[in-house]
Amino acid sequence: MKKILVPTDFSQHAENAGHYAVEFSRLFESHVTILHVYSLPPASVYPPLYSPGFPGKTLSMEEVQQIEQENDKRMQAFRDLICQGRLAHGCTLAQRSDFVSDGINEYALENNIDLIVMGTRGSASKGELFIATTTWDVISSGKTAVLAIPESVPYKPIKHIAFATDFTDVDFATMEYLTHMAGKMEAKLSIIHVKTDGSSLEENQMFDWFEEKTREQNPYPNMDFVLLEHENVQEALNDFFHQNGVGMIALVNRKRQLFERLFHRSLTKKFAYHSDIPLLAFSD
Repeated sequence: MKKILVPTDFSQHAENAGHYAVEFSRLFESHVTILHVYSLPPASVYPPLYSPGFPGKTLSMEEVQQIEQENDKRMQAFRDLICQGRLAHGCTLAQRSDFVSDGINEYALENNIDLIVMGTRGSASKGELFIATTTWDVISSGKTAVLAIPESVPYKPIKHIAFATDFTDVDFATMEYLTHMAGKMEAKLSIIHVKTDGSSLEENQMFDWFEEKTREQNPYPNMDFVLLEHENVQEALNDFFHQNGVGMIALVNRKRQLFERLFHRSLTKKFAYHSDIPLLAFSD
């Protein structure tokens, strides 16, 4: 994990996510980029466009430059606030004008970002749901792993990671990422599957097969496999997370397919909005 991206709207929740990013950068020896994506009214430097929010409004090049200079000052202050002299592997400041989630995902792809770290709430001026919605948009439409930090969850060392699986090929690639992360953190890694049909022999066999293959490909010593039975997948997972002191949840945001009750988008979205545990979401 060499490159970490921290999108910011300069809110306290973005600051909290920034502290996570700085601690991760120290742990993984990663470079951090702070990104601010902002929206401009239709500007005179582009072909004239109009929108309900800015009817007939245009900006001069000088006005655009002034906005960018102000953004740069705020990003420098944000960098100093979250780093506090603890960042040993460099920090880049970047900004662009775009739709927020599009700008974040495009920047991540263009710059080979390994992890996006962002909060699930935003500034009050945007409404409490703003960053939660943006975070979900980044998770659902992007290709980069996203660590979503819930509001009011300050950084502390993560000693237990839980990954929910439905036994697909994507999960094997994800396991390589997770075992590397867990090793750096010296954390326990629990691999969980929830089955709602207690009599499903095939599901038991698939679970055993997945464990065997995973241990063969990623022989991480502090790793266990947990098969849960419950009629409600989300309740089973939430119970396990809180009863076992899980510090990070890992999920693959997968389109509907086999075992869709576990990994269809609506379930991952519920965790992104409502969890009080950091969520690490991978794209399929």
